[in-house]
This record gives sequence, C-alpha cells and structure tokens, in this order.
Amino acid sequence: MQNRSDILHQALSYISQSISGLEIENAKVDFKSVWYDLSTPKGINEFLKDSTAIANSFGPDGMIIIGYDEKKRELSNTKFSDCGLKDSSQLPSLVAKRVDRMFQFDFYEGEIMGFNLGIIHLPPSFDKPHVLRNYQTFEKLTNTIKSNEDHKIFVRRGSSTYPASKADLELMFYDRKNIKPDYEILSTIPITSLMLTLTGVMDGTWFLDTKLNVILENIGRRPVSISSISMTMSLFDDPSVHEKMEFITVKDYLANPVILQSGEMLNARFALTTERLTDKKFLEYFSDDYYKNKKHMKVLEYSIMLTSGTSLSLKPVIV
Repeated sequence: MQNRSDILHQALSYISQSISGLEIENAKVDFKSVWYDLSTPKGINEFLKDSTAIANSFGPDGMIIIGYDEKKRELSNTKFSDCGLKDSSQLPSLVAKRVDRMFQFDFYEGEIMGFNLGIIHLPPSFDKPHVLRNYQTFEKLTNTIKSNEDHKIFVRRGSSTYPASKADLELMFYDRKNIKPDYEILSTIPITSLMLTLTGVMDGTWFLDTKLNVILENIGRRPVSISSISMTMSLFDDPSVHEKMEFITVKDYLANPVILQSGEMLNARFALTTERLTDKKFLEYFSDDYYKNKKHMKVLEYSIMLTSGTSLSLKPVIV
C-alpha cells in the first residue's frame, strides 16, 4: 500500500515524463489542468466517468493528477475548494450515489515542482466492473443535458477513456478473482437490538442517538485502524429525503481507534448520533416508525473511516 510520500513521488515521476515528451507507462493516469466542477451535473459526470474508468482498468495503482496541463506541459496551483465541495470527505458519497459498487480511492494535496496539486489515488479494484447507474452527456455551448444512458461501464485505453467492450469485461472478471485487496472488511449489524434516544438541547434543537455493537472481520491484506463509522438508515426500499436518517460517530467517543489485524474478527461498540434538527416531530416520526417496524430497518449506506483518512464503503449483513 502506497503512502502519501510514495504517491507524491510517483505523481512527480509521471509529470516529469510528460514534460520530457515521454509516453506515460501507466494508462491509468489522467491529468487535469483544473478541478472538476463538482457543484454541477456536468462536472460530476466527468469525475465519475474518469474515476470509474481507472477503477475498472487492469494494471497498477491509478491516479488523477489535478493542476497539470498535459497539452501545454504546464503546472498551476490548485486547491480542493476549487471543485465546489467543502471537504474531500464528501467525495465517497458522491460516488456511492451514482455507482453500483464503491471503489477505494484517496485524496492528497501536495507541492510538486513548486506548485500545489491535487491527487486522487485509485488502488487496483477487487470489485469491478463499477457501473455508472446513469451517465449524462451535455451540450458544449449550453451545458444542457444531451443524453441519458443507463448502466455505463468505462475503461482507460492509452490516455483516453472508452466504453468497455466484451473483452474488457472478461478481463475485469478474471482480474477481480486474482486480487486480494489491501483493505476489505465484512460487517454484521444486529439492527433489531438498536435503541434510539431522542434528546433535546438548550438551543431548541433535537437529535437521535444510539450505541451500536458492530461485528467486524478484516479479510484484507493489511491491518486497519478505524476512527469512526457512518450509516444512513430507513424503513423503505426507495426512501425520500424525509424517510431516511444519517448517523455518525459521536465526536471523541473513541478514546483510541479500533485496531483490526488482517484475518481478525471483533465486536466493536460505537456511539452514533444524528445532526441537530429543530424539527422534533420529524425525529419522533422516524423513531416511532423504527420501533413499530424494527425488523424492516434497512442500512442504505455504511462507511468506515480509517485514521489514515481512507473511507471504506461496506455492505453489511443485517441480523
């Protein structure tokens, strides 16, 4: 597993090759002169197309290097806020909403050749193909939607991105059988034992909190250090925004991170809470529905945050 220093050094090597007019030896490297505009549908589609293409492609670790113009062979300063998001922790949820299987990636910023660049690092995926549920193209002049395409799979060939062919798909399925990921965690959640507590605060806001026992098994190659978890739950298969609730780990609940060695299984306890809301009735509605229909509770999204900053999206077994 590459660390931040390794990734910055590798990015420097790729940029140096490009500046020298040499062909990049890794097809899973993409250069962007500026950040994607992740506040717009067009920018989000471009980001998902490029990132899934790298995740789907055979070969070593891939990366998207932001702040280098390959055609002009020029660098420029970039910062994450240029993309329109507040924090890089929002990137995984952006992917989870539009891609059928989450893939691992990390974001780094660092100085290369005197310029501040952004790097999205994508290790080889063990769960490809990663399918874009809905891919949109846009008119160049007006940025209006030109087409909608369901279930799109992209790959990298050379320095470009293409729709996957039958041969590409066969390679993906072969490749996924021969990769043991650095990080892979299985999780079981005893959801029926969940106890929700509605709490009021002096400022007039309300929140739900709970303590949850989670069974974790590390079947990846490397140990993990877990700092927090988050999950979105609902009683409905296709819930509206008012029919689901996001829980995050209570700040400072864990005095020390949960350490899980490769091949180890343990039962960890997390304190979870919702954001503070002024609408008490909404929280009461969710809580009452849970106790009436407890066995039907669904975990829509479930992520574990490592102390390294890596976010892992899990598919839990609910009991």
